[in-house]
Amino acid sequence: MFSRGSFLVLLTAAVAATTACDRREARRAAPLVDDFGAPVHAGSVQSPSRIVSLNPTTTEILFALGAGARLVGRTHWDVWPDSARLVPDVGDGLRPNVEAVLARHPQLVVLYASADNRSAARRLRSAGVDVLALKVDRIEIDAAPMFKRFHARAKGRGNRIVKRNSHITILVGDGRQD
Repeated sequence: MFSRGSFLVLLTAAVAATTACDRREARRAAPLVDDFGAPVHAGSVQSPSRIVSLNPTTTEILFALGAGARLVGRTHWDVWPDSARLVPDVGDGLRPNVEAVLARHPQLVVLYASADNRSAARRLRSAGVDVLALKVDRIEIDAAPMFKRFHARAKGRGNRIVKRNSHITILVGDGRQD
C-alpha cells in the first residue's frame, strides 16, 4: 500500500533531479522548489488525500506508487493504467480549466511545467491549493537481467527461482525556465 513517505520521496527525487544540485548542496537543506521555481513545502505534499494530476506521466507514477485511490481528477489524455479512466476527467493538461480543477476540491495539483500552465498554477495557488509543477516528459521501462538463483529444499533438493527485473527511467526537463 502507499506509505506516508513514499509520495514525498518521489516528489523530492523529481524536484532534486530538476534543480541540478550537487550532493553537498542537497545536504545543506536548500529549500526545495518545483520547475516553476515555487517553493515546495514538505508538509503540503507529504500525504494529500485529494490529488489532481494534469500530466499523464505523473498520473502513471501516482498509480505505480499506489496512490491511484487519492486521484480525484485527471486530463482526458490520462488513459493508462486502465483504472485511470475511472478518475473524473477535468479537461486538458495544458492551459487547464482552473474552475473544473477546483470543483474537484484537491489538496494537491500536479501539473506539467510549461509556459502555458504558469497562469493556471498561479490561480490554483491563490485559491489555496498546493501546486507541484514538474517537467516530467517520459517514463521508459527496459528489461533488465533476470535474477536467477536456487531456493533450498529438504533432502538436498532445490527449486530454481527466476525473477524478471526492469530498469525504470523517469525523464525530466533540464531545469531551465520556459
